[in-house]
Amino acid sequence: MSSVLPIALSGMNAASQQLQTAATRIATSSGGDLEDAIVQMMMSRIGFEANAKVAQSAAQTMNALLDITV
Repeated sequence: MSSVLPIALSGMNAASQQLQTAATRIATSSGGDLEDAIVQMMMSRIGFEANAKVAQSAAQTMNALLDITV
């Protein structure tokens, strides 16, 4: 169970990096590649939210297990 949180954090970091890359592409684009960069930004948001939900679920599960054993 403890390995789930680092994996979720790694996914959140990857999504943040993807967002930064897409934002840079938008800022430096001359207009031809904007659609792909916007899609990448949307995908990074979804990926970040999904990994955050995994981390939240893992924390809730760990809390429930601690409540049962105490």
